[in-house]
Amino acid sequence: MNYRRVLLLANATGDPQSALAVLSALVPSPEHLTVVAYHAPQLLAWLAPVAPREERDAADEMLDRLRAAARVVAPAVDVRIAAEPAIDALTELVTTTGIDLVVIDAHQRAVIPLAGELRKRAAVAVLCLPLGGSDRPHRLLCVGLSARERWLMAAFLAAHATVVDHPTLLCGVRLSDQDMRQLRSIAGLSVDVQRVDGEDVLRGTLRGGSAAGPRLIVLPRFPPALLLAVPRRDPVLVLPAIGARSAEWQRAIDLPDLVDDGAAIRIRAEYAVGVGRRTPIADQELEFFLHGTKVARVFSRDGKCELPPGLGDALGVSRHAGVASLSSLETQVAVLRPGARPRLLFDAELRLNELQAIKTVTWAEPVGVRIRSTRSCRSLRARLRAAGLPPIVIDTSTVLDEGDAHDVSALIDAVRLARTASRSRRWCIEDRTRLRRQHSPPSGRTN
Repeated sequence: MNYRRVLLLANATGDPQSALAVLSALVPSPEHLTVVAYHAPQLLAWLAPVAPREERDAADEMLDRLRAAARVVAPAVDVRIAAEPAIDALTELVTTTGIDLVVIDAHQRAVIPLAGELRKRAAVAVLCLPLGGSDRPHRLLCVGLSARERWLMAAFLAAHATVVDHPTLLCGVRLSDQDMRQLRSIAGLSVDVQRVDGEDVLRGTLRGGSAAGPRLIVLPRFPPALLLAVPRRDPVLVLPAIGARSAEWQRAIDLPDLVDDGAAIRIRAEYAVGVGRRTPIADQELEFFLHGTKVARVFSRDGKCELPPGLGDALGVSRHAGVASLSSLETQVAVLRPGARPRLLFDAELRLNELQAIKTVTWAEPVGVRIRSTRSCRSLRARLRAAGLPPIVIDTSTVLDEGDAHDVSALIDAVRLARTASRSRRWCIEDRTRLRRQHSPPSGRTN
């Protein structure tokens, strides 16, 4: 993992070697390591100038031992002694020094709830080390039961994983081919996806071991403290809490999939929850990620903005909240451009039996179209996914670059769908013509 500034909450009288060995294996090259070692208040008198020489020597020896062990992990080290964990002091330490990872071990059961609160307050990842053992995990096991959690895991893999980590994602639904392509596009590497049923997978994953050796278990949210305290051989990483900065960021956003016509990619961002017509997000900056790298940041007005063409086939989206971070990834969209196969555009709100008929088409790739913006695109994608169709939903108003059609009769929905298909067909023809011109020989006689 590529965390740069790490905070280790340790027991001052314990042996830090085991915890630091596991930490060094998981985070091989941090820039700075801060160690806060907790000691019983009455024993802190050892550090006082009036303490007996023997006790002060013992305290200095303890600090030297902690510093020497910590320097094996990072070139810059800061070791501090504290009487007891204090959430306010730790929050200030994390936010003022730029710490991006907090590390605890399962021996310190009293610190586990505090680490969970620190994760929420400072938006920092928490790594809980196992009891004993220092073997490097052979693989990554990520838990992403919902769509949002899957994109968070994909963003984590893009920033911190390589192919040698053999990542596996436990998912709550069966992913379509399109979902898999988008997931791998954001993660930047191949991911083995396994479907699991129910929330009980968290308990089973944390309690059970693996015959293939230790794993690094990555969770999108903090589990009950009791689960982290049970004996196990696997370290557990909990990603930072997202969306607690303000009321604005507590409201999920929703975007249709994008159409790249070679000139500009039009964006329409709305709030995901609402009744009736969709509400555009507040004016703000949006960030777009490809293969773990931020490729664009644009300012939206009334939820609308534009991107340059040619950015990729799938983009992760987040709102800029002062700090650019992959961990803030909120949703994922496909980018449609001319392909080798034709596309069949259809109303995403067709009845179930009509969607089943669309599923039988083999000569074209089906693409759902939201003709009226009364339902969120994520709900329409879920509907298509349940019908066994690719969860792709483009928006008529965005493709046609027009306003909402709430005051237009539903009788002309078919006309608007036909106009959307015509516009898509036109830019496909124009793009193919442009490609033929680029690859054709110059006019005139040739020998």
